[in-house]
Amino acid sequence: MPIRLRKNIINIVVFNAVWLVCVLGGNAVALAAVTVTVILHMKFISTDFRELYFILLVGVTGLIVESGFVYFGVLQSPSSSLLPPLWLLSLWPLFATTLNHSTRWFQEHPVFSVLAGGIAGSLTYYTGTRLTSYEIVEPFYPSMIKLAVVWMIVFPLLMWMAKQFKLPAE
Repeated sequence: MPIRLRKNIINIVVFNAVWLVCVLGGNAVALAAVTVTVILHMKFISTDFRELYFILLVGVTGLIVESGFVYFGVLQSPSSSLLPPLWLLSLWPLFATTLNHSTRWFQEHPVFSVLAGGIAGSLTYYTGTRLTSYEIVEPFYPSMIKLAVVWMIVFPLLMWMAKQFKLPAE
């Protein structure tokens, strides 16, 4: 098996496992898990230090997007906080570790990134809210449509941002 394929398989498996740890583990566990994952990612998957800047940029993007979801009443925590929980924000740098690796294909296929963003993005929130006390605000279907539309923009935008870093395929 070629090394690039092996790294991409490891990348997506680790992403999914750590996603679940973050969602189920709460804030402290998520922060620790994502920190360790990013460190290991930079040691074993990516050799280009610019990717760390990209991961941080995606984290800031996530703060803006998630805060927008809370502010505009699409998502809500039981505490009715105006800030999204840390475990949710931690998922963004984690997701960034896939954008130049296991999901890189979408960089060259923007139509599919729009479709995948809308479908997978909204379903990911649905799954996450079923596993936590975080909620998709009622009415449910309009909120799911809002999530899908935003992710139909955000995922291709993230792919475009990843491509701008011109990181080598490893």
